Parts: sequence; C-alpha cells; structure tokens
Amino acid sequence: MLKYHLFLLLIIFEVSKTFAQFEIKGTIHSDSGRMILIPVGYPDYYPTNHCHCEAIIHNGCFEFSDSIFYPTAFLIGLKKNKGWEYLSDIFFVENGEQDIHCNIDSNRVPPDISNQTMKEYLENFRAGYNSTESKNKGDFILNYTKSHKTSFVALWELIHIMKSGYDPIYDSIYAQFDESIKNTFTGKIVEKKLSESKFKTVVGAKFPLLPLHSININKVIMPVKKENKKYMLIDFWYSHCGACISQFDELKAIYNEYEKLGFQIYGISIDSELYKKDWLNAINKFKLPWTQFWDINGLEAKKLFINSYPTNFLLDKNGVIIKKDISPEELKDFLKNSIR
Repeated sequence: MLKYHLFLLLIIFEVSKTFAQFEIKGTIHSDSGRMILIPVGYPDYYPTNHCHCEAIIHNGCFEFSDSIFYPTAFLIGLKKNKGWEYLSDIFFVENGEQDIHCNIDSNRVPPDISNQTMKEYLENFRAGYNSTESKNKGDFILNYTKSHKTSFVALWELIHIMKSGYDPIYDSIYAQFDESIKNTFTGKIVEKKLSESKFKTVVGAKFPLLPLHSININKVIMPVKKENKKYMLIDFWYSHCGACISQFDELKAIYNEYEKLGFQIYGISIDSELYKKDWLNAINKFKLPWTQFWDINGLEAKKLFINSYPTNFLLDKNGVIIKKDISPEELKDFLKNSIR
C-alpha cells in the first residue's frame, strides 16, 4: 500500500505543475437541488482526485470550476433529498470555459456541451459504434484506438468498460495507445490496474481467496474448500439489485436439482454496512438455500474490477474459473451436459 501511495504522489508531482482551469456554466429545468460531476470508474484515474465537484442550482443555473490537465470524462447528475432525479451518460470536459445544458427528461444521454473532444465522441466514436454490427464494445474500442492512438475518448471509454471486470482485450486496447496517452496520469493508472487485475478473474485463472464475513459476521476466507463439489458458482449481488433478485428463482431450481450431484453456489453481497439488515432480510425473503458471504462495502469486489451486478464466476473443483457471467439458462445446460 505504501508503494502504491508513493507511486501516486510521484505522478501527481509530475503533472501538478501543468494543471489548467476549466469553467462550466450550466442550465437544467430545475429550481433546486445539487448538480454533481461523477467520475467514470474509480477516482484513482483523476489526478489528485479532481473528479467530484458539486454546485447548487439557482434559478435553473449552476457553475463548476476546477483544474484538469487534459480532456477528462465525467457523468453529471441532479440530486435532491429523495435521491437522483437525473443522471447523464458519459461526456467530456476540456480546459477553458464551456456551456452545458442538461435535459432532466433525458437520462443516460450525454448532456449538450460543446468542445473538440465531445465533437470527436459524438461524430466519430459514438456514431461509429452505433453504425457497426459488432455488439462487443471492446472490439470496437480496439479498432477505434488503432486509428486514433492519441484519443482521450478511447482512453476514457476503455476505463468505462473496465468497470465490468477484466478482459484480455483491454491489454490489447491499451497497447495501441501512443506514449503521449500512456504517460499521462490516467494512462499510467490504467496500466497499473490492468497489471494488478489481469490474472485474477480471467477464464483459466484460479479464483482468488477473499477475506469476507459469514452470515454470522465471522471472518472467513472464501471460497470454502469442499472436496465433494465438482462445480461452484460465485455470485456477486446486493440486496437492492433487481437484476440480481430476478435470477434467484432459476438459480434455486438449478441448485435443488444439482446440489447433490456436486454443484455449489456461494453468494457474495457487496451491500454497505448501512444495508446489512436489508442483506439478511433478502436472504430470508427469497429463501436462498446456498452459503452467503458479505463483502462489506464491496471492497474486495472493487479489487477485482467488479462494478456491475450480478457478476458471477463458475469454478471447477480446483477453483479455476471456467466461465464468467453465465446466465441461469447457460448454467443449467452446462451442468446437464457436464456434471455426473
């Protein structure tokens, strides 16, 4: 950890002398609330954590002012007492003054902001992705980066998809960037995170041992070694995740059919301490019969680049990952043909 902090301080020292100011003047159809700039991925990617700005709305207007070194990606949201009332898609900020308009009725859409990086994003990257037949965004970013080696759009889009976990194509994408991109603060953090995560959750790797808490809040190391288990499904979820909960009925049917034949499920909740009771209540409400663990605040999940849920890993009896993000239908077919 000390080495990591020294690494960050060294990079910050190198770039801090060249920060420039950006100013954003914005409008939104709301007379109250807070507008918040939200980081894409972890705050680590932003020099000196310049990624969290807040502004109070006055008569439908708001302003941001902070320092950045190069085109930087954000999301922007409107928050009131009841929670988020608006959340945009990714957009880009450059140095200097910029105007931004947020349409409160258009969630998950880039806000209206004019600069050269946004022009590239909308006219080249986004338009190209929408017109391609490829459904794999990683493949598109790889091809895009090959012809746009100095593109900050490509860099931040790589960071954006890295939230779903490691994939070997991310290394291929990173390798295409020009040294001018790789040597930025953000570029070096991407390289470091790829290096740290590449061998942890890729198919063929042994699933790492995780320090977690049991349902009785005892500290344990997971996955638990059970000699009679041929396959194990590691399911990351949380108590307020609708997509996670929607799979429970199918998973219970699969578990009941194959558990005695050597199949096991381990559930790992990433609920925060605030939602501990909700986690326990969900286990009881949905009558989940398999072993449950608690990754408090999702700290271990973050180390594995897991930021979308549900995320699962199917392991063999040796703890080696053989499939990732397998659907209940695919899991049932696999066990039907593989387990004896």
